[in-house]
Amino acid sequence: MPSYNFLVISSCRPWANSIKRYIEWNFSANASVVEIPYYKEEETLEIFDFISARLVENDSFILRNSIAIFDACLYDKNFNPLSDFANLSTLASMLALAFPEIHWIFLMMREQIISSSILDGHVFHWDKTLKENFKKIEDIYCPLFDPTGLRNLIREKAKNDNEVKKYLVLHNEGSSASIDDEEAYAYLHSYIAYKLLYRSFLVTTASLMEKLFGEKELNKPLVELVFEDIFLNFPDREKKARFSDLYKRDEDFTGLKRVKKRVFVTVGHKYTNAYENNKTYIRILKSAGKLIKKVYKPSGGIYNIIREAGLFDEYWKSKEKAWVRTKPHIEQETSHSAPGRFLLIAENLLYRARKILDEANTVQDCIHGALLALEAQELLGYKTPTTCLEAIALKHQLEVKAECMFYGVGYNIDMKNRFKEIEGEVKAVSEWFHPSVRKKSYLNAQLGIITELVEILRDYGQFDEELQCLKKIRKLNRQFYFLNHPGLKFVQPLRAYIDTLVGSFPLFCGALFFWPIFYGLLGYLCNTRYEGYKDGILTFWEQVANSSYTFFGLQPSSQPIGTISHVLTIFTVLTGFLHLGIFISYLYNLIFRK
Repeated sequence: MPSYNFLVISSCRPWANSIKRYIEWNFSANASVVEIPYYKEEETLEIFDFISARLVENDSFILRNSIAIFDACLYDKNFNPLSDFANLSTLASMLALAFPEIHWIFLMMREQIISSSILDGHVFHWDKTLKENFKKIEDIYCPLFDPTGLRNLIREKAKNDNEVKKYLVLHNEGSSASIDDEEAYAYLHSYIAYKLLYRSFLVTTASLMEKLFGEKELNKPLVELVFEDIFLNFPDREKKARFSDLYKRDEDFTGLKRVKKRVFVTVGHKYTNAYENNKTYIRILKSAGKLIKKVYKPSGGIYNIIREAGLFDEYWKSKEKAWVRTKPHIEQETSHSAPGRFLLIAENLLYRARKILDEANTVQDCIHGALLALEAQELLGYKTPTTCLEAIALKHQLEVKAECMFYGVGYNIDMKNRFKEIEGEVKAVSEWFHPSVRKKSYLNAQLGIITELVEILRDYGQFDEELQCLKKIRKLNRQFYFLNHPGLKFVQPLRAYIDTLVGSFPLFCGALFFWPIFYGLLGYLCNTRYEGYKDGILTFWEQVANSSYTFFGLQPSSQPIGTISHVLTIFTVLTGFLHLGIFISYLYNLIFRK
C-alpha cells in the first residue's frame, strides 16, 4: 500500500482517536484528527470554513496523498452541495468539491440504500469493524482527476438546481487512464483527458495497472481513452513482466484490448527488440477500427498533445458548447451569478491554486494547481465574472508553467491555440458585463492574462513564445487605445502595420526590400527625373537603385527635378526613417534578449 497521510474529521473525539490509533498501528502512517464543534444544520457554512482552514495548513504534496475519513453519517439522497436542507451530507459534498486532491471516505448507516455504486469506494459502514472497513483502502486511486466519478456524481445532483442546470459541466465522456512510469507525464496526460471531459486514472505502478487492466480483476471500470507510454518500466515491475512489447502487454493486461482510443507516448527511438513487433501490432490495431495515435516525448505542450492525439476537434467542440451554454438569456429567471455555495468552494480552490503558483517546483504541483483553477472555473460557469477571470488566469499560468518545466520542449509550445482559448473564455465572461463596459473588459482581461504569461515564459527562457505573447499584447493594446480614442481611428492602419512588422523578423526584412523596389517602380511609372542623368531620365533599375540610396541613406543620391520627384523623394526618406529607426531598435532588442 502507498504511503498516505490520514485525516480523521469528527465531532466525536473518542471515535476519532480510535481510528487514529488503528491507522498508526496497522499502516505505520501519519494520522491527525480534526475535531469539529457540535454540528448544527444552520452552521453548515461555518463548519465548512473551519474544516477547510485546518486542511489548507498542509502543503499541496501532502494533500495529494491524503485520505480523509469524515464522520458524516452520509445520506445519499442529500449528497448535494446546493440542497435546501443543509445537513452533514451537504457539508460532505461541499468538502469533496473543494478538496478534489483528497480521497474522501464517509460514514454511512448500513441499512441505507445507496443509489449510486460510485459511493461504494467512498463509504464506511457503522456496523462493520474497522478491519472490514479499511479493506477498501487498498483499492484507492489518485482522486485528483475524479477516476471514481465522485465529484461528477455530486455535480449531477447539483444540476437539479435551476441556477446551475444549464451551465454546470459534467465529465461524462467516460473513464480514461494515463499509463506512464514518469509521473510528470502521467499527470499531464490525465489533466488533458480531464479537460476533454473524461475522468482519469493515474497509473504509475504495475500493481495499479493490474487492478485496472489485469484479467484476474473483477468489476473493472470500462476505460475508453488511454495515454500509454510504450517503454514502461514501473518501479514495482516483476522481471518476467512484458511491458514494452505491445502485443505481449495486451496479452498480460487484457483490459487494454477493450479500449477504443489509445494514444501511445514514446521518445521514438528504435533501440529495442520489440520495435518491429510494435509497428506490426499497431497496424493490426488500426485495421481493427481502433483509434490509434502516437505522441512523441518531449511534446510541445497541452495543445500539441491534443492535436497529435487526434482529439483536437473533440476538444474545441466541447469548449465552444460550454461558451454558448453559459451565455445569458433574457428569458432566464435565475440569478445572474453562480450560487453562493459554489462561489465559496471556488474561492477555496483558488486560494490554494494561487499558493501553488507561487511555490510550485514540479510539473505535478503545477498540474495540481491548474486542476483546482479549472474546477473553480467550471463551478462558476462564467457567471461570477471577477472570480471566474481569476480562475481562468491562474489556470493558464499554471498550465504554461507546467509546459515550461519539461526539458527539451523549448520553441515548440503552441501559443496560438492558447490565445484562442483565452479569447473564447474571456468573451464568455464578458457577456455578463454591462454593454457599456463589455468590450473594454474583454480586451483588458486578455491583456492581463497574457501579460502574466509573459513573465513565466521569460523566467524559463521561452523566447519565441514570449515574442508571440508580446505581439498579441501589442494588438490588444492597439484595439484598447482606439476604443478609448475613436477620433484617432484614421491612424489605426499605420499602428497596425508597425505592430505587424515588429511581430515578425522575416516580415520586417521583407518590408526593407519591398519599399525601395516599390518606390523605384512608382518613380519609373511617374517618369521622375534627377540631375546627373541624360535628360534626367532613369531606367527602371536606376530608379530602384536611386530609391534604395534614398531609403537607406535618408537622402537622395541626385537632386530631384520637378514636383513629383520631390514629393516621391520626401516619402521615400520618411518611410526609410520610420523603418530603419524601428528596425535598429527591434534588432537590438532581439540580440539583447537572446
